[in-house]
Amino acid sequence: RTFGERKRSNASVVHRGERKFATVLGITPESWAFYRFEVERGRPFLPREFESGERVCIVGARIDTEMLHRPRMLEKQRIEIAGILCQVVGVLADESFAGRPKGIWSWKDTILVPDRTFGLFFQEREHFDTLYVQIPWIPTLERQIAMTRKFLEALLTRTHYGVPNFAVKEEETNATERLIYLAIHLLIYATAGISLVVGGINIMNIMLFSVTRRTREIGIRRALGASREEIRRQFVAEAAIIGGIGGLLGITGAVGLIAIATAILRTFFPDWPLTIPVWSGVVGFFASMATGLFFGWMPAKRAAELDPIEALRFE
Repeated sequence: RTFGERKRSNASVVHRGERKFATVLGITPESWAFYRFEVERGRPFLPREFESGERVCIVGARIDTEMLHRPRMLEKQRIEIAGILCQVVGVLADESFAGRPKGIWSWKDTILVPDRTFGLFFQEREHFDTLYVQIPWIPTLERQIAMTRKFLEALLTRTHYGVPNFAVKEEETNATERLIYLAIHLLIYATAGISLVVGGINIMNIMLFSVTRRTREIGIRRALGASREEIRRQFVAEAAIIGGIGGLLGITGAVGLIAIATAILRTFFPDWPLTIPVWSGVVGFFASMATGLFFGWMPAKRAAELDPIEALRFE
């Protein structure tokens, strides 16, 4: 089974005044089966919707969360695609290319429309960007894939007048892409973890220095009746505040860098989206505060265990 993909375009999507850039993909029953799409909420397209080109769409998970805000009555939701209203009938499951979860190809920012509906929004292109060939399973599948690959390379070389400006990829190559994707994510997580540890050590050093400088103050507070627990809570709270302020500064800097990078990218790709999930900022802030609490515990414990008399004598 062979089909080409030419009904794909980026578009401005509007819902209740909120605007977002998304990829709009025109789908046929054949391409739906090939991609192995699954609907998490709502329903898939009906046969009559494919045939008549009705103004219906299925949105990706991120669009459902950030634009529609996961409404209870999905069938009452309408979004504007390239200036035309379209009824939302379903939400794609958080799956990626050919049903593989968390791969390099994601449908979170994609909107599916029936093949004939696509022509209402965009002018159809005459050429194909991608050509998919699906081979049914047979005992000699590997040999069949190799033969098909050679046939396609010869055909494309001839039709492209000998210019090798194409690539033939087997489905197995996606495994390498997923490994690269996983390695990048692990590197990002490792960098974030190292940053938290380094930041925590700095907070601990600051608090130890603060305890030393404020030894006499601690002695005075203990002499006036402050308990060890109150001293401990004070220094733990200060460490958490330092961590929280550092987190806010880091989040502000990250948002600024992302905005600058997006502005640069939009000079080359006008539809490049700027998406910063709110939850990532919230998680970053509380992770910074938790780091301050963890690394501030030891200095706070040392401050609480100071002998009041010795602390008062400290110069």
